[in-house]
Amino acid sequence: MVRYAATEIAPAKSARARGAYLRVSFKNTRETAQAINGWKLERAVTFLENVRTKTEAVPMRRYAGSTGRTAQGKQFGVSKARWPVNQAPKQRRRTYRAHGRINPYMSNPCHIELILTEGEEVVQKSEAVVGREHLSSRQRGVRARKAITSA
Repeated sequence: MVRYAATEIAPAKSARARGAYLRVSFKNTRETAQAINGWKLERAVTFLENVRTKTEAVPMRRYAGSTGRTAQGKQFGVSKARWPVNQAPKQRRRTYRAHGRINPYMSNPCHIELILTEGEEVVQKSEAVVGREHLSSRQRGVRARKAITSA
């Protein structure tokens, strides 16, 4: 049995998928996951297809050290964006160098978990709630003073 990060999700209204120790860049995958978090399925799929064709860019917020600037990040409110989650243990490989030397050749894989849930049923507001306006205490005071001075 796989242990998921989110446990309080109704299984009848959700679908889950999980990949562990995937050899993809952790930093790029984290930024992509944060970009599509909370989106509807159709928009997320279109966004990922647009990223693949380089018509939309993934906003780089946390791991943006050597990321160049692009105008495609304006829609997310960032100047740094790029086209290309929990971090998995680093995988060790070797690269063989001249004169018998060996250096590490590390990779930074990640665990990816996607949870898709049905949206809540939207209930229309009643007429009484829609017509009522919300006033702050300052606005209520202004209206009360106007009522007193005009009377």
